[in-house]
Amino acid sequence: MLDAAQSIGASALVIDSYRFDGAALGLLQNQGLLIICFEDQANRALPVDVVINGSPAGPSLTYDVRPDTRLLLDVAYQVVRPEFWHHVPPDYDTPVRSLFVSIGGSDLLGIFDPLIKVLDHHATSLLVDVTINFVVGHFGTVDDSPLAANLRIHHSPKDMRSLMVKADLAISAGGQTLYELARCATPTIALCVGADQIPNLTALEHRGCIVNIGWASQPNWLDQLYQVLQQLLVNPNQRAVLGKASSNLIDGKGASRIAQVIQSLIQN
Repeated sequence: MLDAAQSIGASALVIDSYRFDGAALGLLQNQGLLIICFEDQANRALPVDVVINGSPAGPSLTYDVRPDTRLLLDVAYQVVRPEFWHHVPPDYDTPVRSLFVSIGGSDLLGIFDPLIKVLDHHATSLLVDVTINFVVGHFGTVDDSPLAANLRIHHSPKDMRSLMVKADLAISAGGQTLYELARCATPTIALCVGADQIPNLTALEHRGCIVNIGWASQPNWLDQLYQVLQQLLVNPNQRAVLGKASSNLIDGKGASRIAQVIQSLIQN
């Protein structure tokens, strides 16, 4: 990594990985590079120049940093892909006709198939008038059994935004997808698939942006999901409250703000 950075004359190195411990980060920082680190857990030493956590949970965490480390925390520094910088608020008064489902790039808890089975079961009853778009990430696999006609599996789709914008309701794990759904103002039922998602989910729930059903590893999580889904399908007012709170959460300018800070530090 150092060789690559030096070969192109880089002044800064941006790290978004849990694999770098304090010693490794300190080694990089001692090479004269400006080190910028994305960090959402605050469970390691961070001898770096800039720490970024765009989650609403960011300000509540305690970071092991030097006194001169710049902390870029909270939703003003949340990064979303360029296609999500602009959004069109949906109409919450219309019935739910499209459900977006995304549980992440991989399936560490083994919940893809059980969830698909439940959705398929209800596709001809509770969700009979709803198109269900289930996204499977790069490292996810699902059973290839026949499914209801209105349940569609998308393997790493190139245009996620179009699926999100069309959605009247969403089911999502607690990672970055939540912020993209927020930019689409899509009311979302969220679930936890990793410990690193807990602060994020708790903070978003506190701000009224999601309905958080907790860990997807608990025995009754599918029953909880069904109950919340059933409730939101018939309650446009609750969907509107969730969607509007989400759409007001971030403005899509986090990447620009971060870039301005990095540029200023390099120039100075």
